Amino acid sequence: MEKKLTPHEILSDKNNATCICPDTDCEWHGNCDDCITLHRYHATIPSCLEIELKNKKDIDVDHINAVFKNKSNARCQDEQNYFY
Repeated sequence: MEKKLTPHEILSDKNNATCICPDTDCEWHGNCDDCITLHRYHATIPSCLEIELKNKKDIDVDHINAVFKNKSNARCQDEQNYFY
């Protein structure tokens, strides 16, 4: 069984801190704090996270993006679709 890493172990590994976004021409490429702040403001998913989400079988990224684009504060009106 694979050992679960602690948050400190994950953050101390330089391989986990490398920007994986394919949009290398982006002004914020490699500056994840600013990138995520901007995406949160615009209620969109950063490309790097979209790639990771698409690799998950149970997640419909297109649906998540549609919710973010169509609902303020990334919420659907019915309670079962809240995103926290």
